[in-house]
Formats: sequence, structure tokens, C-alpha cells
Amino acid sequence: MSVPKYTLDTAVTWNDLTDADLDFLTSKSFVYEKLLLDAIHAYKDRDYRRSLLYTAISIETLAATKLDEAYELITHEGDPEKILRLVSFSQKGGALITKDPVYQLLRSRSKFLELLHEIPLYLFGKSLLVDNKTLYQKATRLYSTRNKIAHLGEPHVGNQTTFAMTKEDALEAIECAINIFQWFGVSTHFPIPKLSFGTGYLPS
Repeated sequence: MSVPKYTLDTAVTWNDLTDADLDFLTSKSFVYEKLLLDAIHAYKDRDYRRSLLYTAISIETLAATKLDEAYELITHEGDPEKILRLVSFSQKGGALITKDPVYQLLRSRSKFLELLHEIPLYLFGKSLLVDNKTLYQKATRLYSTRNKIAHLGEPHVGNQTTFAMTKEDALEAIECAINIFQWFGVSTHFPIPKLSFGTGYLPS
């Protein structure tokens, strides 16, 4: 007999349980991965509005997290390559705090697309727009879709600047997110519930 391939791919193994225990003990919890999983689950449930919304939020959360992690690492461990414009400020009690006012200004007013272009270009020396314009354009459509959903409930039908609330567009948005995750150096192993089947026997 056959069962949906997604069911086989997402079956929990003993190794999965072991990794989950270790993640819990080390407080290793990545919100952006949970958001992407929520998007995939919504897609599986055919709730394409929620899937598109969670997909966009997962990308924004991922980008903000990875950028801030890199910034904190540089400010705490030093900046031998002079990537940042670090300045030391005196605090009460004589303590010094080192920060980059330029980065902090960019982050304080950053929008979705700036997290993919201007800020990583400043911090990493690379930009999604420069590296993969097609993927950046999909992210732009997803950002517009998120805004339409937030303000109007759903995008206008036939609007080429947004994703439609269809199975095909929701899947394309999730794949866009996975590619952006990989661009930030985050590998995901979340199978997408496409309509494919695997063969096997169910226990009697």
C-alpha cells in the first residue's frame, strides 16, 4: 500500500527525539525555524493566507537574528578587519561600552528588504539583491503580500506584485524562504508536503 511521502519524510525517529532533548537542555530554540514550520503546516492544512504570512515573518526574523548575532560577535570579540565603525562610550561608573552607531541606526529603522540588502552589505559585505536578484525579487513580492494580508486581509486577485493565496504560490513562497535561509547559512531539512507518495507497509 502507499502512504503520502510527506508522512514518511516527517516521521519522528529516535535520533529526532534525542536531538530534541539536547535542544531543550541547551535552550537551543530558533524562532525563525518554528515560524517556517508553522508556514509549512499551514500550507499542508490549505490555509494559504496563514502560510504566506508566517513565511514572510520567518524570513524577517531569521535575517534580524543573524545580523544581530554577527554584530554582537564582532563587538565582543574584536574587529581586526575593521568591518564596523566601532566607538567606545563612557557609562556611569566609568565602564566603557563599544558599539557601532551606524549599524544601530540602520537596524533601528530597518525594514524587511533592508535586512536583505543594505544591512548585510554593510555588515557582511554581501547582499541578496547583488547575489541573487531573482530571489530578492521574490522576497519583495512576499513582503508586499504580508503587508496586504495585514492591512486588507488578502492581496488583490491578479496582482503581479504579490503572491496569490493559492497552493502554487504558497509553495513558491516557502521555497523562497528556504533559499534565503540557506543564503544566511542556515540549512533546513523541513520536507514540503507536495503531492507525492512512497510505498511501504503499515504495521498490522
